[in-house]
Amino acid sequence: MTRTTKSNFASHAGFNSPWNPSGDRSGDRLGDRSDNASIQNKRRNFLKSAAATGAIATTLPLSSALASAFSAQSGNESASSTEGAYAGPQLNIGIIGVGSRGAGIASVLNDVPGMKVSAICDTLDFRLQAAKAYIKHEGYKSYTDFRQLLDDKGIDAVVIASPFSMHANMAKAAAQAGKAIYCEKTLSYGIDETRELAKAVSSSGVIFQTGHQHRNSPLVQQVRNYVRDGYLGKVIKIESQWNRNNNWRRTVPDPALERQINWRMYREYSGGLAAELCSHQIDFVNWITDSHPTRVMGMGGIDYWKDGRETYDNVNILTEYDTGLKASYTSLTSNTKDHRRMTLLGDKGSIVMYDDKAYVYSETRPEDLAGAVVDGVSGATMKAWQQQKGVAIDADGQDSTAYALAAFRDAIVEQKQPISSLKSGAQTAVVVQMALDAMDSGNTQHWRKDYDFV
Repeated sequence: MTRTTKSNFASHAGFNSPWNPSGDRSGDRLGDRSDNASIQNKRRNFLKSAAATGAIATTLPLSSALASAFSAQSGNESASSTEGAYAGPQLNIGIIGVGSRGAGIASVLNDVPGMKVSAICDTLDFRLQAAKAYIKHEGYKSYTDFRQLLDDKGIDAVVIASPFSMHANMAKAAAQAGKAIYCEKTLSYGIDETRELAKAVSSSGVIFQTGHQHRNSPLVQQVRNYVRDGYLGKVIKIESQWNRNNNWRRTVPDPALERQINWRMYREYSGGLAAELCSHQIDFVNWITDSHPTRVMGMGGIDYWKDGRETYDNVNILTEYDTGLKASYTSLTSNTKDHRRMTLLGDKGSIVMYDDKAYVYSETRPEDLAGAVVDGVSGATMKAWQQQKGVAIDADGQDSTAYALAAFRDAIVEQKQPISSLKSGAQTAVVVQMALDAMDSGNTQHWRKDYDFV
């Protein structure tokens, strides 16, 4: 997707241009069966304990090779609790951009212990006024120039929730000011810009978290654990969608503010659906593979909303990883069936993950389960397996933003980079740009060695 330069609302009031984990098993690969004996032991132990505690639902359809995918022992590798006592210091947070996402983050911060909204910034006064309804904390300051917020010595960390094209400039300035940074996805617009941002932040040493908040969801972490522990066998395909049935526009009180408010519609400021929605799912696949695609293909168009927008109203992206894994991403604005969904297809089982829940399915044929006996599994459960039903994964899928902000807090206090890091955000930003280029040019984009800059 080519960025055009038109009237630049970033120049208003300080939004100045140019625009241009712990616990990871980094050696694992999808489908790696080298630790099969250990996996089998974990499965066997879980089946015995789960039968006693009722941990396996009666609709569980899994083969014995998949039954322990519901093990409470799998756990989250890095979930940060948003509940319970917090004994650390209070962190003063500044939010740059209080549109729909920034205001939403402000409302979540009300309930994250140890974090206080102490300053907000936006170029639109009515947004600053509207934000008052979302912020419970008292005594916060309001700015119209983000540089003034960064000069505020009382601010410990910033949340950057401005339009996509502004992320890099603001994040570089925040790093120079020594602020910890939570930067909304997609990290930055364009490969060169991402490279420059990565260099600036890396040299500053500040804590940096990319706003791919689903990495902090206990449900998403559990799904990742199941894939990486081999419960699905060899995963060769992942199908993703994030669909809506609306025009994605915001109400504009003054025509002069059209591009500033509806920035997602215009290429100067936005990567459209690929950057705003698909990027979350691309990041997830990168995370479970500890890798990035080797090639990216795509198609997109303005085929439904003929309203002057410049970004595509539908996108279809296909990526390939060096393991042979193919991952596809679809985003529509004219149909919302199943809204957000990811389907992970392995030779032993599958997982279908929706907004806040996920289900596991077995590849074992019903006839092969007839008369089978598995330690700790009741006859009723075995019968349910034969009905080929999915069973829900028992993990919290609600409000991943709250988990992400708590993780950001913990990263600052512990001075440890978070799992949604500068590196992971930069990798995903590169893939998003490859997808935009593929859709615009019609040509397959290949990962280059000089993209490994973090």
